[in-house]
Amino acid sequence: MEREMKSIFEQLLSLYERSEIHTNVPLEDFTTEVFAGVVGSNQAIIDGFVNNVLHIPGVNFQVVTQNFYPLADEINCRVDMVFYSESRICFLENKVDTTEHTGQLKRYEKVLSQLKDQGKYSEIYLRYCTKNIEDVNQQFYIDFKTLRWKDIYQYLLSYNEDSLVHAFLLFLERTKLVKDGQLNHTDLLVMTHMQQTLQKLGELMEPVSLEFHKRFGDATVKPGNQGVKEIADFNRFILYRKKAFGTGNSEIMAGFTFEENGGPGLFVQLWGNRNNSKYEEYQQHIVEREATFDRVIETDYGLKARNTVPLEDVMNQSNPSQWMHRWFCEQLDRVEDFLLETSNLDWNVRISRKVVAQQDEKTLLLQLGSGRGQILDLHSQIVNPAMNIDAILKFGYWEDCVNEYDCEELLKGIKQISNKYA
Repeated sequence: MEREMKSIFEQLLSLYERSEIHTNVPLEDFTTEVFAGVVGSNQAIIDGFVNNVLHIPGVNFQVVTQNFYPLADEINCRVDMVFYSESRICFLENKVDTTEHTGQLKRYEKVLSQLKDQGKYSEIYLRYCTKNIEDVNQQFYIDFKTLRWKDIYQYLLSYNEDSLVHAFLLFLERTKLVKDGQLNHTDLLVMTHMQQTLQKLGELMEPVSLEFHKRFGDATVKPGNQGVKEIADFNRFILYRKKAFGTGNSEIMAGFTFEENGGPGLFVQLWGNRNNSKYEEYQQHIVEREATFDRVIETDYGLKARNTVPLEDVMNQSNPSQWMHRWFCEQLDRVEDFLLETSNLDWNVRISRKVVAQQDEKTLLLQLGSGRGQILDLHSQIVNPAMNIDAILKFGYWEDCVNEYDCEELLKGIKQISNKYA
C-alpha cells in the first residue's frame, strides 16, 4: 500500500484534523499561524515581506496573530495578523476559501484609527489577503491595499533554500492556495483545441456513463455539468457517485485522469474518507483485496483503490474505442463484485437483480443490471460470484421462471461467495 508524501505543514494539518478537540479545521487560522511562524523566523524575511509585499517602509517589524481589540459595539474583534514596529502597525486579514465577514474590515479600520488617535502609532495600515481576486467595494480612510496568496508565494521563493520556507511553499502548492497564472505557448496550443478535445472526451464518456448507470444507478456528478471544473481543480474528467456507502464521504469514480506519472489515462476508483462511519471495515476489505487493484493509496484523509491504464496504451489498440469500452466494463464489474461481497459497508447503491431462469424452485438464475448472471442456491443458502450469463446458460439445463420472485426477500440471509479474480 502506498502512502502519499506530505510536507511537514500538511502533516501538522492532518494531525489537527484528526484531533478529538478540533472537529472542524479552520484552514485560514492554521495557514495564518504557519505563515506567521515562517516570516517571524528571520528578521530579514519579515522586514522584506512588510516592505515589498505589504508596501510599508521601515525595519525591525514583529508579528503576532489572533490579537483581540475589543470595541464598544464589538467585543469579539480579532485580527488574523498584526505587523508592528515602534511607529507603524498593520492589520492583515487572510482569507482562504471564504470572503469578508460583514463589516469586518471597517471594524479593523476603526481599531487602527483609535490606536493612532491614542498616540500609540504614527502610521497605520490595513491589508486584505485572498486566494482569488476579490472586489472590496468599500471606501477606507486609512492606507488600504489587497494582495493574494500568490504574492506571498512569489516573495518567499527568494528564500526557498530555507527549509522552513521551502516546506511552507510546498504547503501553499498542495493546498491549492497558489496557482501559476502565467500563460505560455503550450497553453495557447491547448486553448486552440480545448473545445474539440472536451467534446471528444464527452463522447467517449457517454457509453461509460451508460455502463455506470446499469450497475450503480445515476451518477451524482457527470462530465457534462462539472467537466471543466473537475479538470481545473482535480486534473480529471469523470463521473462519480457520492456517499456510496455508510455515512460520510465515499465515492465510486470512473473516467480520465491527467495526473498519472505515465501521462493521461483511464481509471476506475473507490474512495473512502476517514470520516466515514464504515471506514475501518472499508479499509479492511481493500487491504484483503489489494492485489485486485493497480494502486492502493492511503492518505491522511482516507483510502483510495484504483485501476488505471495509460491512454497511450489504449490508442495503440486496433480499435481504441471498443477496447476502452471493454476495459471500463471489466473494471466496473470488479467494483460491482466488491459491492456484492461487502454488504456490511451499508451501501447506498442498489444493484439491480432479477430472476430470469431456474433449474428447480431452489436453484435460480439472477441477472444483474450489468447483464452478468449469478446462481442462487437456496438449498445451500449461497449466491455464487457474478459471471457471463451466457456461460451459465450454456452449462446446465435452465427453464423459464414459473413464479415471480422478490429478489430482496430471496437474498436475505444468503451468503455471497467471494469472487477471487485477483
